[in-house]
Amino acid sequence: MKKVLYHLITFILIINVLDGQSNDLSVSWETDTDFIFINHLENVIVNNIDSLSNIAGLLVSKNGSIIFEKYYNGSFQEEIYPVFSVTKSFLSTIVGQAYDMGLIPDPNLPMSNFLNENIDYLNNVTLSNLLTMTSGYIPIDNYLNATTYELANASYWYGPGSFFYQNPACHLISHVIFHNTGLSPYYFAETHLFPKLGISNPYWHFGWNYINDGGNGLWLNLRDMSKLGQLYIQDGYSGDSQILSSEWIEQATSSAVSTGLQPLSGYGYLFWIPDVQNTYFEGSFFIMGTGGQNIFVSPKHKLLIATHSYAFPEDVTIYENKLFYALWDYIIPTFKLGDLNNDTLLNIIDIIKISDSIIDSFDYFEEADLNNDGIIDVQDVNIFVNSLLKIDL
Repeated sequence: MKKVLYHLITFILIINVLDGQSNDLSVSWETDTDFIFINHLENVIVNNIDSLSNIAGLLVSKNGSIIFEKYYNGSFQEEIYPVFSVTKSFLSTIVGQAYDMGLIPDPNLPMSNFLNENIDYLNNVTLSNLLTMTSGYIPIDNYLNATTYELANASYWYGPGSFFYQNPACHLISHVIFHNTGLSPYYFAETHLFPKLGISNPYWHFGWNYINDGGNGLWLNLRDMSKLGQLYIQDGYSGDSQILSSEWIEQATSSAVSTGLQPLSGYGYLFWIPDVQNTYFEGSFFIMGTGGQNIFVSPKHKLLIATHSYAFPEDVTIYENKLFYALWDYIIPTFKLGDLNNDTLLNIIDIIKISDSIIDSFDYFEEADLNNDGIIDVQDVNIFVNSLLKIDL
C-alpha cells in the first residue's frame, strides 16, 4: 500500500509541473489516448451525438491534448468549412492584440476616437458597445459592401446599451481595425495570429475596400478552429510567447451584458457566457456559429469541446439546439466524474473520498460511479487507480 501511495504522490507532482506548461499552438495538436474516463465519454457520445443529422465533426481536448476526435456524414479532418459567427471571436482576439500593441485605444472610449468620420453618434457609442452587441445600431442590408461612413452613420434606436445580436455592427469593428492598424483583419491576423495558431492562409470573405467580414465569413477546419479556444485556455500563450494579454482575455470572456437567454445569459467581447456563476464550470464560455459550430472552453479545467456541422437551412435551428443541449446536458458533465472534492484535479483525495463513501455507505452520487453501473463499490476505486497510474492493486 505504501508503494501505491508513493506512486500516487509522484503522479500528482508530475501533473502539477506539467500543468504550468503551454503548448506551442503553431504545431499540430497532440493526442492522448489514456483519458481516464474515455469509455464513459465514448458511450455518452454514441448515445447523444452520433445520431444527429447534421453533425460533421466533434473534437474534445483535455490538458492541451485531443482525447477524442470523430468525423461524420462524409466529413474528414482536413475539411474546410464556414465557421459563421465563430469569426466574431477571432475578430475580438484581433482587436485585443491590436489593443495590446497600442494600435487601438481603450475600447471604452467613444468611437470618435477610432474613426475620422463627422458623425454625431460616434461620440455616444463606444468600441465596447460594438464588441458586446450593445451599439444601438439598426442593422443595414448589404453591410459587407457598405463604406465606413455608411456603417457608422446607420440609423439607431434609442442609443447604446441594450443587447441586440447582429452582423453589421461587428463588421464596423473590422473597419476600426483597418483604419487604426492600416491592415484588414485578415492581413493583421496573417502577421500576428494565424501563424501562432498553426493556421495557414485561411479564406475569409471580404467586402468594400477588401475589409473582411466581421460578422462571419472565415473558413477553417475543426482542428484550426479549436486552436482559438486553446489559446484562451493557455492565457494567451503559444509556447513561451504570449500573443494575447491575460487582461484582454479576462475582459473579453467576462459577462458585460445580459442576453435574456438561458443558459447563455451573458455576453462578453463577442463571446457567449453561460450562467455558471459559483458552479463547477465557472469561468467557462462558448464560441458559437450558426448551425452548430461550437467551441466550449473551460480554462479552469483545461477542457475544450468543439463541433462543426452542416447547416441545412430546413432544420438548422432545431438541429443546433439539439446539438447544444447534447453538449450541455451530457458531454460537458462527463468531466465532473471522479472529481469528488471539486478541485478540478483527479488525485488521491478523490480516491479516498470514493473509498470513504463505500465504507460509510453514503448516498449514491453520480461523480463517483466511474463505471456507470448504478452502484459505488471497489470496482470504481480500481478503475480510478488503474487509470491514473496504470498499475493493479
